[in-house]
Amino acid sequence: DYQFDKNTHTDSDFLQESLSAMEKSEEEIILVTDGGYDGQDNVALAKEKNVKLVTTALIGKEAPDALADFEFNEDGTIKTLVPDMRGVGYLSAPQETRRNLALQADFRASSEKAPRTAVVDIETQPEKASVKKYTRTHTYQAAHVGDESNGTRWMAAVTDSSPYITVDLKEMRNVGECQFYFTKPTEGHTWRLEKSVDGKHWQVCAEEKKLQARSPHVAKGIGEARYLRLHILRGDAGMWEWKIYE
Repeated sequence: DYQFDKNTHTDSDFLQESLSAMEKSEEEIILVTDGGYDGQDNVALAKEKNVKLVTTALIGKEAPDALADFEFNEDGTIKTLVPDMRGVGYLSAPQETRRNLALQADFRASSEKAPRTAVVDIETQPEKASVKKYTRTHTYQAAHVGDESNGTRWMAAVTDSSPYITVDLKEMRNVGECQFYFTKPTEGHTWRLEKSVDGKHWQVCAEEKKLQARSPHVAKGIGEARYLRLHILRGDAGMWEWKIYE
């Protein structure tokens, strides 16, 4: 079946004419359309004919793959997905091919913000008014800066007046570049980076004295070191990621 008319005839006009002309179906019909057929009047008219109107973002081209692992209940409905820190991974080949030394390193900090627990209501099956409570605890450990996850971060305690974070690369490395992904980067940061071979004697190897709003902040040419220590002088005392390359 098809319809056509002047381009002043709207999608809703076509839909309402078709629904008005049809008999009420004994079995529910699911009608999938693009968003142009949405509207309370259209949904109500469809319901009178035992038609379930499902409007989407269909735009007439091949849809991309859905990157998710679905689990199903016994009745065929999809189990509620509870978000975690893992994410879905790269959606395409990563642009960065260098090895991130931070992934095998140990981090510690001058302080860590206390964990925060949040409880939220999630409606798992909207048509059945099913609401469940889910609890999530946010932690702010120093190790989070070396996990390559945008869902975790390190935050210093609010009482820490001289926040810093230290990384142990576990062996001597010729460090060529560090990337600092600070929290609240639009507010700007200043910092000082130090290096050490023994974790006791430190040498300044890079610094940003002028307040700069960017992400990431980059330090290059660090040289031979096993330990690195970053002092946050101004700006939000936290970091999403610290990436380290030779």
